[in-house]
Amino acid sequence: MSGRGDLRHPYATSDAGAPTSGRGALVVIGDLLLDRDVDGAVERVAPDAPVPVLDERCAVARPGGAGLAAALAAADGRDVTLVTALADDDGGRLLAALLATAGVELVDLGLAGTTPEKIRFACGGHPLLRLDRGDGGRVGPLTAAARAAIGWADAVLVSDYGRGVAAADGVRELLGGGPPVVWDPHPRGVAPPAGVTLATPNAAEAARFADVGGVGAVGRGATAARDPLVTPPPRDPLATPPPRDPLATPPPRDPLATPPPRDPLVTPPPRDPLATPPPRDPLATPPPRDPLAAAAAHAAILRARWEAEAVAVTLGARGALLDAGGPIPIAFPATPADGGDPCGAGDRFAATAAGLLADGAAPIAAAHAATEAASRFVAAGGAAGFARRTAHDGAGARLPRPAVPTAGDTRMRASGSVPAAGRVVDDRAAAGRSTPSAGRAAPAPAGSAADEAEARALIAHARAGGGTIVATGGCFDLLHAGHVSTLQAARQLGDLLVVCLNDDASVRRLKGPSRPLVPAAERAGVLAALACVDAVVAFSEDTPCELLERLRPDLWAKGGDYAGAPMPEQEVLERWGGRVVLLPHHAGHSTTRLIEEAAHRAAS
Repeated sequence: MSGRGDLRHPYATSDAGAPTSGRGALVVIGDLLLDRDVDGAVERVAPDAPVPVLDERCAVARPGGAGLAAALAAADGRDVTLVTALADDDGGRLLAALLATAGVELVDLGLAGTTPEKIRFACGGHPLLRLDRGDGGRVGPLTAAARAAIGWADAVLVSDYGRGVAAADGVRELLGGGPPVVWDPHPRGVAPPAGVTLATPNAAEAARFADVGGVGAVGRGATAARDPLVTPPPRDPLATPPPRDPLATPPPRDPLATPPPRDPLVTPPPRDPLATPPPRDPLATPPPRDPLAAAAAHAAILRARWEAEAVAVTLGARGALLDAGGPIPIAFPATPADGGDPCGAGDRFAATAAGLLADGAAPIAAAHAATEAASRFVAAGGAAGFARRTAHDGAGARLPRPAVPTAGDTRMRASGSVPAAGRVVDDRAAAGRSTPSAGRAAPAPAGSAADEAEARALIAHARAGGGTIVATGGCFDLLHAGHVSTLQAARQLGDLLVVCLNDDASVRRLKGPSRPLVPAAERAGVLAALACVDAVVAFSEDTPCELLERLRPDLWAKGGDYAGAPMPEQEVLERWGGRVVLLPHHAGHSTTRLIEEAAHRAAS
C-alpha cells in the first residue's frame, strides 16, 4: 500500500488532457465501488445445513457508484474523467482496468483502505443475497490533476455515495462559479454547495434532506451524517443526566428513528372519551398524501435551501419530478418497463442530465431526456444488463445518444408517445396496473349525474386500495396526437385518470360561438374509448374547480403550453393536500391550427 504521503493508485492515469469527442466533456467526482454479479443454478440443498447450494454459472465484475455513472457517460460517446479514490488492492486494480476499457480517464486521490465491494448472488436472474465487504477508508486530498480536469470540463457530475470523495477538502469550493454542476446526493454524504445547476435525490433522499433537522439541512458547508455502522460509546446507566432547561427547544424528531419500546408494566393514563380534540386550523395545508405530491413539496424546500437552479426528484417507476423555480413543478412520467432491473437507474438519470447540460441544454430538457434514458436503461436490464452488453460488444461500445431539445421546444416530447398507426397499446396493462374501466358500461351522457357518480365510485374503489387519483381537463375538440400523448402521460402518474371535460356551453364561452365542432357527448365517448382514460365527467363552469371539490383527486395534470398564469386548480387541490403538476409540452399540435388548416384547404 502506498504511504500516507502518496495515496494515488499506481495504475491510475493522471494526465487530464483536452476533450476530443466533439460532445461536451464531463468530469465525474465521487466514490468508486466494485460490483460483482454472480448468477447460477440451485439444484440441491447443502448436507450440513438446510440452505440452497448455488452452482456458479456466470460472474461479472463492473464499476459501481460513480464508476457506473462515468462508464455510462463514456458509452454515450463523451470524454469522461473520473475523480475518485482507489485502494491499492486487487479490487482497486480491477476497477482501474475496467474503467480504462470503458474509456474513462482516471484521476486518483488515493484511498487508505480496502475497495468497497457489493456482490449480488442470483439464481436464474432472481436475487438471492447481497454480500457487502471492504471498509473504504480515508480519501486523499484534491490533486493538481483533479483541479485541471474540472477546469476544462463542460459539466461536472458529483456522484456522492457517502464515502468521502465529495467531502474531500477543496471539492465544494472548486465547483463554485464554474461549469454546470449536477449533484446526486447520498444520505451519508454532504449536501450540495449553494448554486448547483441540478440536484437529483431520489424520493427517500429528498424526504430526509427536506427534514429541517435531518441530513443536508444547510446547503453551504453541511457535514456528513453519522455513520450508521459506527457503534456509539456505551452509556453509563448510573450517570446522572444534566438538568433539562424548561425553556430549551427540544431537538427535532428523526422520522426514520425507531421509537423506544413501551414498558409493558407501565399503565398509560386513561383516555377521556368526553375530551374535545384540539381544533383543526382551517387555513393549514394538510400534508400531501401522494408520493408525487410529497416529492413536489420536498423539491421546493430543497431548491430554496440549497439555492439550486433546479431539483429533480427521481421516483422509480413514476418517473421524475422537477422543480425549476416556476410556480408549478413538471412531472416526467417513466415509460413502463415490465421485468426490468432498476439497479443503476439513478446513475443513468444523473449521467444523462449532466451530459446534456454539458452540451448546452436547459435543466428542463435535460431532466426530461434523463427520465426517458433511465426508463430504457431499466427495461434493458439495468446496470447488470449494461455490463453484459459492453462485455459482449467489447471496448468502445456506444449507446444511442439521448435526444436533445429543438430550438422551438425546450421541453421536448412526452414520455408517453403515440403508438404507430395500426398498433393499439394498453398502457395500463404494460404498466401492470389495474384497469378500473375494463368491462364497464358505455359512458353516461356527458354532464349527467350518472356520469359523475360512476367516476366517484371508481375513485372510491381506487383510493381504498391505496391508489393515486389523477385528473386532467380541457375541451378536447378534435382529439389529436398531442391530446393523446398528454393523456397517456397523465395516466402514468397514478392509478386512475379522470378527464374533466368542458361541456358545449363552457367551450363556447372559452373559444367563441363557432365552437365546439364536436358535441360534448361525442367528445366524451371518444375520450372514454382511450385505454388510458378511466372516467370522463363534463362540467359547465369556466373552470373545473367545483367538480374537483367533489372528486378530490390527488393530482391535477396540466398539459399544453402553460405560460405561467395563476391556475385556480392549484389553490383548490392544496386544500386537501393535492398538487398541480405540469406535463411536457407537445409542440406542433393544436386544435385551432387543425381547424384553420382545414378551412384554408377548403377555400383553396
